[in-house]
This record gives sequence, structure tokens and C-alpha cells, in this order.
Amino acid sequence: MDKKQVKLAVAALFKVVEANRKKSSLLPEEDVVYLQVAFKKVPKTRRIPFRIKIPHSLYNAETDVCVITKDPASDFAQLQKKGNGIESNVTVLGVSKVKSDFKLYEQKRQLCNSYDAFFADERVIPILPRLLGKKFYQTKKKPVALKLQKTKMVTSLQDAMMHTSFHVGPGVCSAIKAGHTNHEQAELVDNIMALSAKIFELTKKGNIQSINIKTAESMALPVFNSLPTVQDFEEEEKEEKKPRKKRKKDSEEKKEDQEDKKDKKKRKRQGKKD
Repeated sequence: MDKKQVKLAVAALFKVVEANRKKSSLLPEEDVVYLQVAFKKVPKTRRIPFRIKIPHSLYNAETDVCVITKDPASDFAQLQKKGNGIESNVTVLGVSKVKSDFKLYEQKRQLCNSYDAFFADERVIPILPRLLGKKFYQTKKKPVALKLQKTKMVTSLQDAMMHTSFHVGPGVCSAIKAGHTNHEQAELVDNIMALSAKIFELTKKGNIQSINIKTAESMALPVFNSLPTVQDFEEEEKEEKKPRKKRKKDSEEKKEDQEDKKDKKKRKRQGKKD
């Protein structure tokens, strides 16, 4: 990954965002910057999200964070105390409160919209899909699991907030949050370089076709592009030459046809004898 190219792309992205804001006052003051990764082939890796550490957190003083804990929630009140080292605004909800106060669909939707990010004690993670509902999990606010120990709860949350999630989907494209436009350009460059290095490690660099950066409203700007190699062409030829596997259904249908033919022949023979 060429750091100079990343710097140029980040600078260009900031100019695009600023120009868009001047055109419309309805656009948000802060835009999330995504790293868009295109693969040559669907990566053969786990589908569980990878947590990747970044130098500069996605969360700042304006971020509203909800932490769902096991009962009693008062045991984790330290997470929302001011001056504990966590810059963001933290609200702690016990799992019983989530269960009693957010039963209806509209209540769950309001909960989802009230916070920028959700974290949860790993001990309550298994029951949250049932409590929060499918629609909640279809958003990009799926709760991140935390190991909340009474003596290290603040450290655990701080560490989690220094990571971002990388989801490898069933297709050849994936997106990952790299930062936001309130970051300094140098900070965003640091995050992109750290993320790219880890993604190359997790998915094999040779399988990455391109990496772009963008916001929800901007065009995609390239930071990495891989030209086709001789090996790529050779692998394509091998795939084309491979004989297609016969489907089980086809073989079963052929067997049935053969049995039908045998039955017909038997009937004809019996008819002639009669």
C-alpha cells in the first residue's frame, strides 16, 4: 500500500465532502469514511466479524454509546461516570430493563436510533437477538461483545472502542469503517494504513483487486489497485477446463429412466407371451 496515494485520496475526499456541504445544509456535519474492499474471488475465511485495532478511535466526545449488561446494572455504573477516561457519552442498560421497556417494535426502533453504537456484556449476547429483534440486527449497530469484569470494565470498553469490525460477506465486496471526517487527515491516513495491512494479512493480498475510500454521499476514491497477473489468467483457464460435477438429481433421474425402460421391456415380453 502506497502511503502517498492514501494521503492524496484522503485530501481529495475531504475536498469533495466540503464541496457537498456547501451545496446542501441538510448533510451531516460528520461523515463516516468507509474502506471499500473488492476481492478477485470470494475469500475462503470465516464469516464471523474480525475486530481490527486502529490507531485513532471511531468514537469521540459527541458519540452516544449504549452498553447492555447483566443485572444488576448498578454494578457497571462506573462505565458512565465522568472522568473515567472514556471520552464518549456512555449509558448503561441492564438486560432486564431492555426486556421490560423495549418490547414493541417502535420501542426497539427508538432504542436503535438513540445511540451511535452498542456494546454488550458477552454473557448476555446470546439472548439479545430475541430481545432486540431481527430488524435491530439488520442495522449496522449490532452490539459488540465485551468481557466486563468489575476491576477491568473501563479498560475493556476503552479497548473495544479502539477497534473496528470487518465483515467478510458471501460476495466479493466488503466495507469497513475507517474513520470520520472529523478526524485529522493524518489520523485517517494512519487508520487506513493499519486496516489495509491487517486485511491483506487476513484475506491474502493476492486476492484483493482494489481498495477505495468513500463516504455515503461521495464517489469512491482509489488507494490500491491490483492489475491482473499471469497467475490470475492461469487460474481462470484451469477453472474453465475443470469438468463440471454432475448433480445428484441428474444421476437419480437417469436411474429412474433406466428402471422405467426395463419395466416397459418386461411388460412387452409378457404381452407377447400372453
